[in-house]
Amino acid sequence: MERTGCVSGKGKGLGSPYTALPDMMFGAGVVSNIGERIRQLKIKKVFLTTDPVMFSIGRADDVRKILESSGISTVIFSDVEPDPPIELIERAGKIYIDNGCDGIVGLVVEARWILPKLSGSG
Repeated sequence: MERTGCVSGKGKGLGSPYTALPDMMFGAGVVSNIGERIRQLKIKKVFLTTDPVMFSIGRADDVRKILESSGISTVIFSDVEPDPPIELIERAGKIYIDNGCDGIVGLVVEARWILPKLSGSG
């Protein structure tokens, strides 16, 4: 089953200065449009969060190249993990602030969808 689409956020985040969440993009091929979508949000420097798998196979660097070809600077944080401890969240927040980022892109693989395909059972 291919999962693809776009989900719009509505409402106001707790304590957030934003009145609505930007669209979430997911699925095959959406990364090719990411630079234009982020430019529309007037984001100049993205904090690209990813897990060690996506980083090691080069997908984070692929996304970085697409973003930078669209004029968007990128800082990669590749230590994302499920249910992260508060220390990891604080470290990521510090890197975001210290680097002057003004937007976040999350790039992760959902193991529950890919592992069956890799093992031949899906």
